[in-house]
Amino acid sequence: MVLDVVQRNISTLAIVDEDPDAPKHPIYRELRHIYGSRHLNIYQYVETNSIIIEIRPRLEGWLLAMINETKQTMHIRDEGFLHARLSAKTKICSSHS
Repeated sequence: MVLDVVQRNISTLAIVDEDPDAPKHPIYRELRHIYGSRHLNIYQYVETNSIIIEIRPRLEGWLLAMINETKQTMHIRDEGFLHARLSAKTKICSSHS
């Protein structure tokens, strides 16, 4: 859904995770690869002058790698546990004007 927003809106900055087990969005055929590393890809979608930051490979694994790299102390067991915590449904509050 994030990449659909990139296709429709000008000058968007989007952050997605690679998620190698999921099918790639068709927009990937149109992206210009700007930067790549073990933990990050950066793409430009020229048509809307947008930038896509792709965390590699999955958000959960990337967060664990960053936690370890920065020597943070957190009680997270593994990627599955972190995925379950991040995927928990939360109530969204909105105000109407």
